[in-house]
Amino acid sequence: MDNIINIINLTKQFDGNNILNNISFNAKQGEIIGLLGLNGAGKTTFLKLLSGLIEPTEGEILILGKKPWDEPDKILKNIGIMIETPVFYEHLTAFENIEIHLEYMGVKADIDKILKLVGLVGVDKKLVCKFSLGMKQKLAIARAISHNPKILFLDEPINGLDPVAIIHIRELFKTLKKQGVTIILSSHILNEVFETVENIAILSNGSLDNLGKISLLKEKYGNQLENYLIERMRGIKNA
Repeated sequence: MDNIINIINLTKQFDGNNILNNISFNAKQGEIIGLLGLNGAGKTTFLKLLSGLIEPTEGEILILGKKPWDEPDKILKNIGIMIETPVFYEHLTAFENIEIHLEYMGVKADIDKILKLVGLVGVDKKLVCKFSLGMKQKLAIARAISHNPKILFLDEPINGLDPVAIIHIRELFKTLKKQGVTIILSSHILNEVFETVENIAILSNGSLDNLGKISLLKEKYGNQLENYLIERMRGIKNA
C-alpha cells in the first residue's frame, strides 16, 4: 500500500530555534496514528505543517503526492483539520456553520446525517454561542469530516467530551478508518489513545519516533506501557 503522507528531513524553526528537527515519517491509507508528546513538544506545529497552514524551514512534506503549501486548494479539499481551539460563527447554528464550510469547499453533503454521526441531535435552532465545550468539540469533528476528506489531522479531538461521547467518537474514527480515511490525532488521554489508534509516534526534543503498532507495544510492556510512553515523551530513549 502506497504512503498517503510522506515527510522527509522536516525541520521547523521559530526565532532561530529548532522546534522540529530533521523528521522523516510516513503514513499509509486507512491508518490511525496517535501523536504523543508533552506540552510544548511541537505536536500542534507538526499538524499545522502537514495541513499546509505553515511552511517548513527545511525538508519536504507530500500529502497525496503534493506539497500542501504549493497546492493548498487541492490539499484542503482532501484533508479535515481540527487544530487548537475551534473557531465558529457563534451567532449561527451548527447546521449553518457546516453549510458555510461545505460551500467554501465546493461540495454538498447531508448535514443532518453528519451532525448525527458525531452525536449532535436536537440542536437545529440552537446557536453555537450556547453550546458547551463538548458540543463545540463535536461540531469541530463534524466540520472536519463533512466534506468527506481522505485524511484527518485532529488536535485533542476528545477534549471536553463526556465518557459516552468519547466512546461514540472512538467508534466513528474506527468506522472512518474502515472507509480508508487516514487519521493522525494527538491526545493527552493515553488510555483513550490505546483504545483508538493503530500506531504510536512520539514527539520529544524536536524528534519524532515512530514506535509502531500499539498491539505490539501492549504485548511487550503490558501494564507498564503508560509509564514507558511517558518516559519516551520525556526524552528517555532507553526507557
